[in-house]
Amino acid sequence: NSCEPCEEGTYKDSSMISCERCDVGDEPNSVKTACIPCKAGTFKDSSLSVCQQCHTNSYSTERAGLCTTCPRGSQASQDHTHCVSCESLPSNWKEMMTETQFPLPPDNEV
Repeated sequence: NSCEPCEEGTYKDSSMISCERCDVGDEPNSVKTACIPCKAGTFKDSSLSVCQQCHTNSYSTERAGLCTTCPRGSQASQDHTHCVSCESLPSNWKEMMTETQFPLPPDNEV
């Protein structure tokens, strides 16, 4: 039926008969009429229907099919768009990351 909405991860424009999956690195727009690139810091491989945030210590550029692990001596930026050298981080970076991303009870040490 041409009035049926497309399933998660698929799209259909006015020229198409049925819904299709977006390519790796792309996801359907909000109305599922076209595919748009995954934003930097996210990825979509063939097993996913929508873009997902890169995992810990990895980054990506726009339209990524996978994220790249940051090399030794660096870590991913908060938005996962690039790697940051450990030398350029403030001396209390562990505390800052713990407080903003992984809150711990006050009696735990980092």
